[in-house]
Amino acid sequence: MRKHRHHKIQRTLRNKVNHENIEHKVFYALLIIIAIIIGFFVVTTYSPKPTNGNDVLEKIAMGQGAAFLRDNQVDTIALEQFDQKYYQLKSQNGISSDFYVYFEDQNGNVINVDGKKCFGYEGAKETDPKCR
Repeated sequence: MRKHRHHKIQRTLRNKVNHENIEHKVFYALLIIIAIIIGFFVVTTYSPKPTNGNDVLEKIAMGQGAAFLRDNQVDTIALEQFDQKYYQLKSQNGISSDFYVYFEDQNGNVINVDGKKCFGYEGAKETDPKCR
């Protein structure tokens, strides 16, 4: 009887250990699934949204980022800096399209600033007659 009782205790202990292992495996599996779901939401929620040209135009108009006018006059230094850092500005703002800046007078004529009509995208000279 003592032997029989000893086997029963061993069997109970084995079952208990197996159930604990299964519980731990289920717990860790659920933990991994939850971590994956949270990671997915973090990546999709906090990824930078692409910027369109209108956002940059609004920043320029409000004097943020790149301002080309000072006291109602063209700031040639700021304009040249913009022209030199065009590709850097474009990548920082997530802009995939090309853009350029030019100034017109009251009659719609493009104003020549320091020997140049368009600033930004270098290909503007080939694509827009105003920049030639």
